[in-house]
Amino acid sequence: MLRLPGLLAALALMSGACDRPGGTADADLLPSIAYAPYVAGFTAGTISSQDDIIVEFASPLTELPGDSIPPDGLFTLSPRVDGTLRYEGRTRLRLSPAEPLPNGNSYTASLNLRAFRPDVPDSLATLTWGIRIAEQGVRLDYARLRPDPVSDDATRQQLIGELQTFDFAAEELVEVSLSAKQAGRDLPVAWTHSPGGRTHNFIVDGVQRGAETSQVELRWRGDALGVSLDSTRTISVPSSTTFAVTGVEVEQATDQVITVFFSDPLDSEQDITGLIYLADGTEVKLSRQGNAVLAYPAERLTGSREIIVDRSLRSTLGGTLGANYTQSIRLTDLKPAIELTGEGVIVPSSQGATFPFRAVALSSVHVRIIRVYADNVTQFLQDNRLDGSSQLTRVGRPVFSADVPLESDEPIDYLAWNLFALDLADLISVEPGALYHVELDFGPRHSRFPCETPPEDKSMLSGGGGLDDAAFDRLGYYGGYEYDYYYGDRSE
Repeated sequence: MLRLPGLLAALALMSGACDRPGGTADADLLPSIAYAPYVAGFTAGTISSQDDIIVEFASPLTELPGDSIPPDGLFTLSPRVDGTLRYEGRTRLRLSPAEPLPNGNSYTASLNLRAFRPDVPDSLATLTWGIRIAEQGVRLDYARLRPDPVSDDATRQQLIGELQTFDFAAEELVEVSLSAKQAGRDLPVAWTHSPGGRTHNFIVDGVQRGAETSQVELRWRGDALGVSLDSTRTISVPSSTTFAVTGVEVEQATDQVITVFFSDPLDSEQDITGLIYLADGTEVKLSRQGNAVLAYPAERLTGSREIIVDRSLRSTLGGTLGANYTQSIRLTDLKPAIELTGEGVIVPSSQGATFPFRAVALSSVHVRIIRVYADNVTQFLQDNRLDGSSQLTRVGRPVFSADVPLESDEPIDYLAWNLFALDLADLISVEPGALYHVELDFGPRHSRFPCETPPEDKSMLSGGGGLDDAAFDRLGYYGGYEYDYYYGDRSE
């Protein structure tokens, strides 16, 4: 790694508007294609608060400016950002902010291109573009009781759940955002966090089942994360002498599953056949798992149903429900979807070039194939694994784009998941040594799912990328930060 000569490790990147307290720049600002001979790409669009900001030059720099030009004369952000600026080889400049960038802020980035490319025309002497930091938010995905798995005491329970943040959130900030109480007593909370910093699982320990029914109150607040949020959820805790259903969940997956949760593990000696059933008589297969029973309908169901738990069902302590438990549930068809069974990239071999995938409720899919030419594979792999798509516009070109019908030689149920495969040789002339990035998408015109009012035809991508063809003819940029935004949940 080549560092800027004389550059301090910490510096302030600023412009004339550096004293503004918040980020209000034009995040949608993108430069002209005229910069393409000098700059191949840069970080733009919506990014994570943790992301670095990168500029990729179109060709290696012959000189590395730094001694004669102050650092803030090379690369500036408005509003001001403290960080480190460094070279990576002779084609890349990277800004690493000293602190995570505030969520929801926007910045204007300016590169003194003439300092790096003295031959640049006056009209292109400064490259300016916009950056937006993803909004932050928090939601409680689920919370439910279970018996304490390491205790034989049936009165000890745990509450398990999951918080989701819209962008990366530091573990310590998430952990102070949630609290749990039972009868005014604070309960300890243990955490595990996903590497991406957006999924946060918790276990509330020390929940007690007493002589009477009680409640655990969960409270999660957004103050530490800079989010306006203060929400609570109350979970009922059955008494120590009560055997009860504590919840019913429906999973609309390849196999529909109705899971019934209980306050205690079930009596392993009891035959539960016929004790949990659907009111309409549809056959269900039952599977016991600790304090839960999974019910699998014999056929895929849609619409409202009632699931009934017979009062004679017993716990390990011999308790029964006392009365039949009835819960209304809603079951749906599988919506149109695509799942990849491969890596989303094809390397032609002597066995051919086959692209496998699964699909449901679709009669056809839109296929787009981007060829990374053999001469560009090394360049592509400098920034990607084989299944990556970073800077695809620089090293590849679209070679196929069309709807392809999904057909089978045997009768199949198109409203269930089915395995399909594309043979690229049927669609394009396969070039040995090249890589092929395959994208599948679909809209209402491809669907077998009945729609009373056809929705707007928006692509839903599988296989990565999502680049429109015009993107291959304009200045490339890094970005395209993907995050789940939960509309309508900010007050939870």
